[in-house]
Amino acid sequence: MRHLMTGAALLALAAAAAGWPLASSGDIPFVVDGAAFSSGNGQTWQELYWSCPANAFAPVETSAQRLSRFRTTITLADSAGGSVLNESWSTTAPLPTDAELKRKSIVRLDQIGCRGLRPGPYRLTFSITDLANGRSGLVDQVIAVPAIPGDRPALSQIQLASEIAPDSTGQRFRKGGLRVTPNPDRAYSPGGALYYYFELYGLAQAAGQQLTITYNSDNDSVTGTVHNETLDGIGRQAVRTGGFRIDEMPAGAYQLWAQLKDAAGRRLAVASAGFSVRHDPLAATPQAGLMRDEQEALQRQGGRFYGRIEYLANGKMLDTYRSLDSAGQREFLRQFWKARDPDPKTPENEALREHVRRCEFANETFGEQIRKGLEGSQTDRGRIYVKFGEPEEIVSKPIQPRDKPLIIWRYPGSKKFIFVDISGFGRYELIYTNFPATSGERSDPSYDRILSDELMESEDIRVRGENVKSLYDNW
Repeated sequence: MRHLMTGAALLALAAAAAGWPLASSGDIPFVVDGAAFSSGNGQTWQELYWSCPANAFAPVETSAQRLSRFRTTITLADSAGGSVLNESWSTTAPLPTDAELKRKSIVRLDQIGCRGLRPGPYRLTFSITDLANGRSGLVDQVIAVPAIPGDRPALSQIQLASEIAPDSTGQRFRKGGLRVTPNPDRAYSPGGALYYYFELYGLAQAAGQQLTITYNSDNDSVTGTVHNETLDGIGRQAVRTGGFRIDEMPAGAYQLWAQLKDAAGRRLAVASAGFSVRHDPLAATPQAGLMRDEQEALQRQGGRFYGRIEYLANGKMLDTYRSLDSAGQREFLRQFWKARDPDPKTPENEALREHVRRCEFANETFGEQIRKGLEGSQTDRGRIYVKFGEPEEIVSKPIQPRDKPLIIWRYPGSKKFIFVDISGFGRYELIYTNFPATSGERSDPSYDRILSDELMESEDIRVRGENVKSLYDNW
């Protein structure tokens, strides 16, 4: 793969950008990254992201827990010395044990934004001070806030991230309906993935515009295409996100490029972001350490049911999960359960806890010895219980239909499942449900030969015989 410009020419263009990321000097090591977006009316929205290792802070021991206490101060001044950002705050945060800090890379991660900046040079002064011992780190550097026009095709800068996932909670790192977790040092290790976020502005209505996302190493020895897209009929502004695994990429420095071209192949706009690939496991990114911590904590909560998502995920999600290697599956499960956590502020994932409770209850209650030890959660009743929880009402009819034991589970909204012990040995099979589309469950196409007319009339079951078979065959 070759680009419209050589890698050397693109690197020269990137050299005029802000020079991110910025490493601190002093006793507290931290890294500051940045990305700029259009703020409208010729102004720019500048974001800053930073990470600091937790072991940089001296522990403050209290009777209840081990803490770190530090102050963060950020100022941004224009070329005339006028202050456009002046923020300072103190933070008290739990500090992991020495054993945890030695075993894992754990970081403090944060971000801030400044809206309505005029393009040009700004002096950034950024310090973090440990309030326990007075040690501090400092970034003091001029950054370039770029002009991002809105009246002609343009791209924002590219934000590199360690994770991008749907977010309906409105927590930190949210952009629109996404949580974009920054990776300030822009370093990635095998077993992980690089994620990106950027915005497009002033898109022309002419057909055939092409967006291409590529990467190349600093000496062009490694190149690759991440994404190609024709931008027809998407409006004048758009957001693009994505990611790719870096498992097979050699260690070294790279550039990620987004290029917007017209139908004739002429370049309309370009944006780039540098990143590095590290193969030394001791040099894993701080975000990779955070992700491992979350994976391990969730796996401890879920135990042997952590990966039992076959009743909760749709077919496409399961196909994706099964196609991944072991590292990819671990990351998939982490994102799967985090997205379902009803209260991310608590240390426990309540959705996972409830899933474990349902699986354990199903195993204790619905196991079928005649099926050679089949777990209760793998039976029809167990599956429905894991998916939907406790029924609102359970009706048992041991004599009918046609002398076959029968159980009806009713849920709110007049939803029901009917199970019949066809064999007479305690194996209850799902025969009928009245909401197949949303439950993902199917009625037996011959249920009218299993359920009595009297029962179907009392349960208001109207679809019969060949009509049911036709509906079933269309799934």
